[in-house]
Amino acid sequence: MKINKKILSCVIIVSLMAGCLIGCSKESNIVSSDSKQNTKPIIEETKIDFIKDGTSDYVIVYPANATENEIFAANELQYFIHGASGAKLSIVEETDDFETGKYIFVGATMAADVAKVTPTYEELKYNGFVIKQIDDDVYLRGYSDIGTRNAVYEFLYYAFDYEFYAADEIRLTETKNAKMLAYDLSVVPDFDWREGNYGEIIYNPTISHRMRFNETEEIFVTGHLTHNSMKIIAPTVYDWKSDKYKDWFSETVWTGVGENEAEKPAQLCYSNDEMRAEYTKNLIALIKDSDAPNMLMGMEDNHDWCTCEACSANKEKYGTDSATIIQFVNKVQKDVDAWFAENRPGEEPTHLVIFAYYATVNPPATYDEETKQWKPIDENVVLNERSGVMFAPIKAEYDIPFTNAEVSDVTKPHGQVLGWASLSKNLYAWTYSLLPQSGLLFFDTVEVMQQNYQLLLDNGTTMLLDQTDMYQKNINTGFSRLKAYVMSKLQWNNALNMNELINDFFDNYFEDASDTMQDLFNQEREWINHVYANLGATGYISDNLVDSTYWTYNQLCSYMDLIEEAYEDIEPLRETNPERYTVLYNRILLESMQFRYLMLSIYYTEYTEAALMEARKEFRYDFERLGLVTYRENGNIQELWSDWGIQ
Repeated sequence: MKINKKILSCVIIVSLMAGCLIGCSKESNIVSSDSKQNTKPIIEETKIDFIKDGTSDYVIVYPANATENEIFAANELQYFIHGASGAKLSIVEETDDFETGKYIFVGATMAADVAKVTPTYEELKYNGFVIKQIDDDVYLRGYSDIGTRNAVYEFLYYAFDYEFYAADEIRLTETKNAKMLAYDLSVVPDFDWREGNYGEIIYNPTISHRMRFNETEEIFVTGHLTHNSMKIIAPTVYDWKSDKYKDWFSETVWTGVGENEAEKPAQLCYSNDEMRAEYTKNLIALIKDSDAPNMLMGMEDNHDWCTCEACSANKEKYGTDSATIIQFVNKVQKDVDAWFAENRPGEEPTHLVIFAYYATVNPPATYDEETKQWKPIDENVVLNERSGVMFAPIKAEYDIPFTNAEVSDVTKPHGQVLGWASLSKNLYAWTYSLLPQSGLLFFDTVEVMQQNYQLLLDNGTTMLLDQTDMYQKNINTGFSRLKAYVMSKLQWNNALNMNELINDFFDNYFEDASDTMQDLFNQEREWINHVYANLGATGYISDNLVDSTYWTYNQLCSYMDLIEEAYEDIEPLRETNPERYTVLYNRILLESMQFRYLMLSIYYTEYTEAALMEARKEFRYDFERLGLVTYRENGNIQELWSDWGIQ
C-alpha cells in the first residue's frame, strides 16, 4: 500500500550539525565499465553444441547411491539450464554400461574417477570444487558433496551469467544457442565455511545453497544449538543442587532467567574432571550420529563464569577464563580422538571448537613488544592441533574496523584475533551485523565488513558466521537483502570491489528506481556515520537507535520523499509491465518500513490523533503483507501493536 504523501511529507530543513553531510549521491560510488574490477574471466568456447535451437543432447548424471546434495545439485543444474535456454536436460543415475553420449557428471561418479577428476581435501577443503571439460563431457565435483553443490552455480555463472541477488531476483541470460565452454576450473572460497545468518536464508536451505552459504548443520554437530553446554550436561538430569553434582556447575546462578524458565547455574565448571568424563561420554553419543566435521562446545549465553577455587586460580594465573576451557577441550579432544581410533579407524575425528565469547573472549596470550608478535603465555594453553576456537567479539564496536585498535590490546578484536591465532591454527569467527533492540533499522557494518573479513582471513580463519537479523525469520527492511548479498560475495571472495557489488545489486534489484534507492542508501549511511561520530551512539550491537537523539523528523521526512520519488521512477511499469511493477513496488515499500517505524515511534506528536491511527494501521497492514515478523530480537510484535493502540 502506497504511503499517503500528505501525511508524511514535510518541509526539508537542511540545517545539520557542522561536518555532517547528508546528500551523498550515487555518483561517488559509480565505477565505469572500463575500470570495473569484478569482471568474469573468459573461458574459451569449444566447437561442441551445448544448446542448439533451445534443445540439448546433454544428459545430467549423478552417482549411484548419490547423496542428497548431489541429487539437489543435479536438479538445480536442470532447473536453471531450462530457465535460461528452454532445454530440459534429462537426469539419470550412473550405471556401469553407459552408452556414448554427451554428459554432465555431477559429484563422485565412476566416470569422474576414470577421468582422474578426483580432488582432495588439501586442494579444495570442504566447499571448493573443480569443473573440467574433457572431450564431450563435463565434470562437476568437490572434495565433498557440498563442494559439488557449489560447482553448479559456478557452471551457471559462466554459461548463463547466473547471479543470485535475492530469493525473487536471480539473473540469467537467456539464449537458445550456446557452445560448451572449455571448463578447467579449480575454485576454493576464501572462507571454507560461510553461514548466512539472515532469517530469509537460514530458514530456507534452497536460498542458502543458491547464495553458496552453508547450513549450520553442515558445519556443526548440534547445528543452531550453539549455546549447548547444558544440553550435554543438563542441570535437570544432573541435579545441580545435590551434593553429588553441585560441583559440576558454577556457583553463580544465571540471572537472565525468563519468567517461565527454571533457575539454573550460569555455566558448567570446566575444571571438574568428573564432569568432563560424563561430558565426553555424552558428546561422543552426539558425534557418532552426525556427519558434520565440527562440534561447537558452546558455553551458555551469559557473562558469568565459574568462581570455584580451581577456576579462579586459573584465571589468576592466565588473566582470563578462557585458559580453563582450553585445557578442558584439549582433554576432551584427546578422548574423542581415541574413540575414533578404536571405533572408526581411518576416519577424521570431529574437530572440537570452543567459544571465545564474553568471559572467554580474551586469549591467554601475551604480546611481545620486542618481536611485535603474540605468543602463548605457556604451552598449557595451546589448543590441540585438531581443536579450534570460535572467536565471537560481541562487545566490539562495529562502526569502526577491528584494525583501528592497537595490535597489542588484548581487550580489542585486533589483538584478540592475533592472540588466538598464536594459540590455534583453526580459527572460526562469529561477528555481528545487527541491532537486536532496533531490529528494523539499517546497521551499517558494510562500512567495515571487508576490512574485518580480511583481518580474519590473514590470521587463518576458515569459517565465518556474520550474524544478522535471523530473528525476523523472513524478509526484513533496513537494506538487509543488500547486506546478505554483499556478505555472500565477500565471504566467497573478499578481494571483490565493494562499490561494484553495491551498484550491481541496486541496478538489478531496484531497476528503474536504482538511482533513487541508492541515493537513499547513501544518505542513510552518511547520516549513520554522523550518529556514531557526533551523537553518542557507540557502535555496539546493544545500541538502541529508536530515539529522537539520533534522528530528526525532517531527516526522516526527506527519506520518505526519496521513497515517493522511487515510486514515481517505476510508475510507467504499472501499465507496461504490471507484474514487474508490483515486485519493485513491494521492494521499495519494504525499505520504507524502517523510516515509517521511526516516525510513528518517536515523532508521533507530529500527527493529529486521527492521522496517527491511520498511519499506524497502514504500517501494520504493510508489515504483515510483506511478511515481516517482529521489530526486535525476542520481541512479540503484538506488544508493539498494543503500545500503538491498534491491536
